[in-house]
Amino acid sequence: MDRTTGPNHPPPPEKPKFLCIPARPFTCFITIFGILKSASSFYQNPNAGTGAFAFILLTIDLLILVGLSQNSEKCYLWTLKVTFIGLGFITLQFLIYPVIVASSAASGSIPNGYQELAFQMMNRTFGGNDEMFLRGVMAGYVMELAFIFMIALQFVKAVLITRLWDYEKTLEEMR
Repeated sequence: MDRTTGPNHPPPPEKPKFLCIPARPFTCFITIFGILKSASSFYQNPNAGTGAFAFILLTIDLLILVGLSQNSEKCYLWTLKVTFIGLGFITLQFLIYPVIVASSAASGSIPNGYQELAFQMMNRTFGGNDEMFLRGVMAGYVMELAFIFMIALQFVKAVLITRLWDYEKTLEEMR
């Protein structure tokens, strides 16, 4: 007797979740956050390098959002592939931007108004008057932390889309 017929029909699998949050709405929320981040980073600093990465990541997040809205096994599979492409671009940014920002801060190209308290604390901790070096170190660390957060969000997206794909695949097999 076939598994999908008869009184012994297995119950459908539980919908995927992230902690206690349903996976699909949470993934959409993370993706919309990525869209807003890409758009704001382009408008804050519209140069060629930032603009290219912002446009690529904006396009990737829009494609992910379209794939999530389709709610089918095939769309989840290509959405997963697009998510890994986005992970590669964010990792590339992680390798490039902290060095650029740290160098710019150390050379004095970045305004220092909002960072003054952190630099005073670092001067007291490490001693010395090498303020520009400390500005560069601090700016580089802040950028690294920001990109680690972005990589973690992209990885969470990939895990959740994999769960959604497995769920849809299981539902298709049961039909």
